[in-house]
Amino acid sequence: MTVLLLDYAITRALKAYGASADSGSFSSSASSNVTQRNGALDKRVPLSVQRGLSLRVHWGQKVASTSISTLSKATIDDTLSQLKAVAALLPDDPFATLPDPAGFATIRTDVVQHDCPDEAALTALATTASNAAQAVPGVAQVNAASYSYNSLERHLLFSNGFQGVRRKGSVSAAVQVLASRGNIHVSSTWSDYSRTVADLEAAASIGQCAGQLGAAKLPPGSLRRTGELPVVFCPREAETAIVGKLVSLCKCDLIAEQKSLLHDIRGQQLFAPAITLLDDATRGFDVHPFDAEGQHPQPQITLVKNGVVNDWLLDARSAKRLQRASNGRGAGAGEVTSTNEYLQPGHKTQAELLACLATALKQ
Repeated sequence: MTVLLLDYAITRALKAYGASADSGSFSSSASSNVTQRNGALDKRVPLSVQRGLSLRVHWGQKVASTSISTLSKATIDDTLSQLKAVAALLPDDPFATLPDPAGFATIRTDVVQHDCPDEAALTALATTASNAAQAVPGVAQVNAASYSYNSLERHLLFSNGFQGVRRKGSVSAAVQVLASRGNIHVSSTWSDYSRTVADLEAAASIGQCAGQLGAAKLPPGSLRRTGELPVVFCPREAETAIVGKLVSLCKCDLIAEQKSLLHDIRGQQLFAPAITLLDDATRGFDVHPFDAEGQHPQPQITLVKNGVVNDWLLDARSAKRLQRASNGRGAGAGEVTSTNEYLQPGHKTQAELLACLATALKQ
């Protein structure tokens, strides 16, 4: 019934409210969470389910969007009437557009198998991870040992021809510890996520790694000199401190609005030649046949090549503004996302990097 309401909303906007184009999605999500603090239950979120309808409606170059959770035809009609009134007050968006039908994916059903662990299973995993973290020398307390389950079913419908459905889910874990030595306190987090519990890093290992990372970040003593020093990041810290922030700067919704530091330096050498950053839609956690705009993702995008800023992540609107084609990285509602980011490795391990440096900071 709810999917039929999505079709009703799309059709109704065109025929009864004079829209020139529109798109929408119906989403149903379920989630649960268990969090422990110092071995005791801190927060428990039982399985909850949420459903909603999102609409993005075009009247020429005027666009208005909204989401509703009360799912009925009467609510949809009332919402469309309000959207039309709001759109009339908005300035034209010269780059507003639906995605190009030529780029629509041919595979339109995306079903990913996943686990659905119950609260007891999540609690047992959180307990194991918390105990393992607390046992690491140097760990003063376990701020949080959290295990969560999430699932999502989303139906997409565009008035210019795309209809698709995606069903997916995941299990995630995160342990945050506080390591201490004297008056020095350092927090550290270790996390993992997967489709199934079996593919998730073992709970004891997650807790142990969180504790060991926190203990390793405690400084051995004061620096004997000041000045410029190389910093060596462990892979997990590099993922957050470098890769994640760099990928966010390559999103073309920010590029087009000139809100990214990289907006005017495509083709320029910004990093050392050893740096090559890829967004690969063919391998990793987020592998899907279509993005939130129904576009087939470009298999691989080289964002940075040998230190040179090479390309951007594009959705339909930002691609139109930059006179390019979408590369299938639309997140919906005019936002851009990535799939699976990879910073190509160098030729030395972390231990080898540290060994060849006389003095360095570890992070």
